[in-house]
Amino acid sequence: VVSCHARTIGDLHIYHLRRSLERLGLAFEIVAIDSGSGDRRKAADRADFVTRMWQRHKQPLLFVEPDVMLQAVPDLPELTGCDFAVHKWNGWEMSARTLYFGRSKAAETMLRTWSELARTFPDVWDGYLIDQAWSAVTSQIALDTVWLPRSYHAVAGQLAARSAVVVHNLKPTSGDLGPDPDFATMVRPARRAGRVGASDALLVLCSGANSDKAVTVILREVDGRSARETADSIDAVTRAFVADCGGFGRLELSLCSWQPEARIAREAAFLADNMVFEVVPGQHLPENLFRTIAAAEAGRRPDNVETYRR
Repeated sequence: VVSCHARTIGDLHIYHLRRSLERLGLAFEIVAIDSGSGDRRKAADRADFVTRMWQRHKQPLLFVEPDVMLQAVPDLPELTGCDFAVHKWNGWEMSARTLYFGRSKAAETMLRTWSELARTFPDVWDGYLIDQAWSAVTSQIALDTVWLPRSYHAVAGQLAARSAVVVHNLKPTSGDLGPDPDFATMVRPARRAGRVGASDALLVLCSGANSDKAVTVILREVDGRSARETADSIDAVTRAFVADCGGFGRLELSLCSWQPEARIAREAAFLADNMVFEVVPGQHLPENLFRTIAAAEAGRRPDNVETYRR
């Protein structure tokens, strides 16, 4: 476990972190660094520090902020054998408060890319830079990534902090785990546009039917299911559409982790005048799925199909 803090703050700031690491018997290194921004570290300060630690030590690294306290051994990333682990805030933004880097070549590439971006754009929020680095690396090589669960980011004073692995000394709002409030909001919609989300179709298939009718399939609750179940359901939906499109000219498939996302995707489909069908990963789908949906649209709705229409 490694952490760094501005030298001007002093060692009192790291008291709880040091005590918790000693109590858990974890190897750690906490370093005071000189920052050109006084008490506040920039993304380059953090990235350069983690890079130095990665080069110095032979074990995987877990970076945490100096104002946190560990209540249990944070062994999830190491047990999975992943290259990189990070917390996704608000569904897609990344938090730099807890970062894991394995000892693989892919992990080194991720670390190097993040460090280079941080030096090139020193005034940009560090979570945004990690997001950019992750996107660049994963577009070129396989980076085995673990999204750290919410238990690694409980805030002191919250009920969840009683059983959390990492407790953060922040105001009791999840907003503090995400973007820097001073970070320019004008660039966030542009970054969001590059992410598949609630109102965006993961894939679009066109059939040979001479029809302008479209159907939107919402695969919901994917965050609580395995990647295999989700992939199998995507495959089942697309195979069913290719086998029998039910007269629909186009299929749009959206992945939604939470109910608010499903609601947004449903509203977007209604605005496009699409038929909507919702399914959860692992749910059995009939071979004539889209023929059945088309029958429901015509007013002959079977009881086992959950469809929506204005």
